[in-house]
Amino acid sequence: MSYNNLIDVNIAPLNATKIGVYDSNENKVGKIELGNLKKTGLGNKLYSFGAISDIHYGTNTCDTDFQEAVRYFNEDTDAEFICIAGDLTADSVITNFEGYKAKADVSNIPVYAITGNHDCYGDTTVSDIIENYTGHQLYYTIEKENDLFVLFGCATNTRGSLFTAEQLQWLYETLEENRNKRVFLFQHSFINNGGSGDANDLYNFPMLLQNEETIFKELLSHYKNVLHFHGHSHLRFHLQELDSNANISKNINRFDIHIPSIGIPRDLVDDTLSTVHGESEGYLVDVYENVIVLRGRDFITKKFLPIAQYYLDTTLQTIDANTYTDSTGKIDTSTTYAIINNLTNAINSNSATSVIKKGSYSAIITPSVNYNIQSIKVTMGGVDITSSCVTDNNISIESITGDVVITVTTVA
Repeated sequence: MSYNNLIDVNIAPLNATKIGVYDSNENKVGKIELGNLKKTGLGNKLYSFGAISDIHYGTNTCDTDFQEAVRYFNEDTDAEFICIAGDLTADSVITNFEGYKAKADVSNIPVYAITGNHDCYGDTTVSDIIENYTGHQLYYTIEKENDLFVLFGCATNTRGSLFTAEQLQWLYETLEENRNKRVFLFQHSFINNGGSGDANDLYNFPMLLQNEETIFKELLSHYKNVLHFHGHSHLRFHLQELDSNANISKNINRFDIHIPSIGIPRDLVDDTLSTVHGESEGYLVDVYENVIVLRGRDFITKKFLPIAQYYLDTTLQTIDANTYTDSTGKIDTSTTYAIINNLTNAINSNSATSVIKKGSYSAIITPSVNYNIQSIKVTMGGVDITSSCVTDNNISIESITGDVVITVTTVA
């Protein structure tokens, strides 16, 4: 009996001695010898965490599916926290956010969640409510050991415009600053044309489109220490049998990782993609110094799934500073910003004409003899920041994030 649907990063379940192959009627039809699928010498485990997605709280069995996953990570594993890649609710209705929060608050380990497109259906701006129900902002970072976790939630449910310009700029700057760290990036949607998560184009409804898709592809291609986790399509683990990139892809970055739905996975039923209630899948992730092991699990049968066990080499690669290029024109990759003085009968004590990005700047404006200062206006990146940085004749800017223009008007 041969089985040809495993990929080069598949491994055997950690405690397995053999793998059986069964038909759709659960009759054993063969076995797979472990061979190279058996991994040893992993070293000391640093920590473990749970990775789930697409709860869709408020739909069918999703509520209890989420409850079981939280119970599993808390009681049956040594996971230190849980990360959720969006779609906490089915419809962004406040009562469903409240239901989600009630289940998450039971957890004795931290739950780090982000929003997906379904969490942005309501009339209320999601950034105004998400902190109330997750305890975290729309996008944020956490640190564990020497690793960085980047949690990057959707701001809207509009395809191609999921994130604000400020979010995308923050993401670039965060990855650049941490370019030589292992980074776990959680965002909701799969990346079309090369990423994982859309086996054989069965779902074919990406939310990342146009400039946003290009930005994500370019960021992940450049910052090779990033592991990209996402959900959205709900496609079950076993669809790797149709497409080798279904769960793990290496076409865009080192590892692009799809997480099936914890609440309502999608599967082929009579050759038609259908939502399957009463099923629930996700990962327990074991983190080692230079490796992570993904342990795909069925939370209903309470079993690990052999097709969804992966060994990913995450040995750090050196990324040179300030070498990322953006083809969309949407990301500011400047390393310095200009200081432009428009002075009339006045002198700036600071002669600098440029400042390093995020560096500080201070100056004293002195009027020429027989003149008085009538007004001082300061803009940064085209935005008036006068009220926050000018006191009397003193200018003080804590962090430079754009070209600074100082305009001084005097009177005799």
